[in-house]
Amino acid sequence: MRPTIRRLARPATALGTLAIVLSGLFFVGRSPDPRLADPAADAARSEALRRAGSAAAAALERLYVALEAALADGRAGTAATVSGDADPAPALLHAAAGIDASRVPAIAAVEALDRLSGLLRAGGVVLQPLDVSPGQLATIAGQFRGAASPAELAAIRAWKADLVTLPLWIATAGRLLTALRAGSAALIAGDAGALAKARLEFAAAAVEARRADLALGIAIAEGGSSIADPALRGLAEALGEVQRSGDAVASVMRGVGER
Repeated sequence: MRPTIRRLARPATALGTLAIVLSGLFFVGRSPDPRLADPAADAARSEALRRAGSAAAAALERLYVALEAALADGRAGTAATVSGDADPAPALLHAAAGIDASRVPAIAAVEALDRLSGLLRAGGVVLQPLDVSPGQLATIAGQFRGAASPAELAAIRAWKADLVTLPLWIATAGRLLTALRAGSAALIAGDAGALAKARLEFAAAAVEARRADLALGIAIAEGGSSIADPALRGLAEALGEVQRSGDAVASVMRGVGER
């Protein structure tokens, strides 16, 4: 499982606590009394836990890869609706097909995680179930298909953009260029005071530029992306849920591997 490499921008939730709990277990279900310990049974339980953890990690990885590819297609389709450079329907429909295909891996991931959870419960450890269902994925796929319908795309093409934020963006870009030119001139002339002033002006303009750029981006995208926003949001949330489960399983397996 490689979710820690392709990590989404979301904080870990309760994983540190889980790792601490696991580190307090020598083997799941092992008696703390050495007189009652059964090394053979302990080894068998540990091996079963490792197999279940590996299977859950692999199943979650397959689901993650499938959903990640569908999200890329969905974003490409949304970008095409905004730019108008290409027909967005193929990418949106491809996203829907990818989500449909991910329903089987989703079932497998839920089942694999349930098996791992059953073994962990014997040691008093609760692993949160995967909150991604085939029905949820079917709904998201349907939303992408709806966004690709001729009626929706015709409405987007008829959208009349009123970019009231464009003048602000142009003015802010002008301030950045002016400060940059002033700074260059001051540097060449060796005027430390003018250079410091230009730096301050550039920093202030940069703050405004970030706001202006965001406002313009929202204005441009509001017509094109709105049709696919629910699907993109739902798919991103599902991907984040798979990420969370993958992190939890990785934490479990690290705890087991340290024993």
